[in-house]
Amino acid sequence: MGKMDLIYKRVVNASLDVIISINEKEEILLWNDASARTFGYLEDEALGKPITLIIPKKYHRKHKNGMRRFIKTGKTRLIGKVAEVEGIKKDGSLFPIELSLSASKSKKGFIFTAIIRDISERKFLEKRLEDMAIRDSLTGMYNRHYFNEVINREFERAKRHRYFISMMIIDVDKFKIINDNYGHAQGDLVLKGIAECLGKNMRSSDIVIRYGGDEFLAVLPKANGRDLRKVMEKVKKRVKEWSENSDFGFPVSISVGGYAVNPDRNKSVDGVLKEADKRLYKDKKDNKIRIEGIGN
Repeated sequence: MGKMDLIYKRVVNASLDVIISINEKEEILLWNDASARTFGYLEDEALGKPITLIIPKKYHRKHKNGMRRFIKTGKTRLIGKVAEVEGIKKDGSLFPIELSLSASKSKKGFIFTAIIRDISERKFLEKRLEDMAIRDSLTGMYNRHYFNEVINREFERAKRHRYFISMMIIDVDKFKIINDNYGHAQGDLVLKGIAECLGKNMRSSDIVIRYGGDEFLAVLPKANGRDLRKVMEKVKKRVKEWSENSDFGFPVSISVGGYAVNPDRNKSVDGVLKEADKRLYKDKKDNKIRIEGIGN
């Protein structure tokens, strides 16, 4: 190895970013120290191996087609740009990476060099910030801000595809008394428990929101009156069972109100909320689930 080659290798290995070069046969020619730290393969394990060693299978066809197209036409969608994709480690785990590619011509054909950065931490922080914006910090349910973002879209989708959509309001009975008599810490545990019951017993397509205080709201796409009634009865039953098996020392119950909207009728979100709220307070008065709605 010449002096310049040695200097080049030292510079490349000093980089915090992954630097990998391959030839037209897709064989790895350069594998710096950051590559070993990031992907888990030592230099001896990687050199001469196909670059698909670190490319998830879902990208293999696109990668090969892109290589052929560039070698044949000199055109590519990636070179000179930064792309966010996934890489695969030696242990088989996938992780997000930021990738930039360059190509240079040699006597033996093109040499492709990739500079890669592991962006797992950045993606984690982005997801955390996103969750903070749309999730309630106490219960982990979606918050009112998220509800305001999605509700009109869900109603428009139901009208466009002509399916029922239902709204359900859940309220913790005598929550103020619980807070006053047993403290806000116990009140918070009650809210967390109710949220967990809702999360486990609603349909996967349902959107559950902590609407404010002790009130939760759920949007149920493709749920008519019968579907809504089943969900409401199930949730009340699960909360009752959860309360009976808890260590609170006091009973916890909920009142529920629901309203199912027929896609043939023009009903506003506010109108549906008001109707569901009426049925919630009827439920509080007579301790029975009341559900009315167009098309029941």
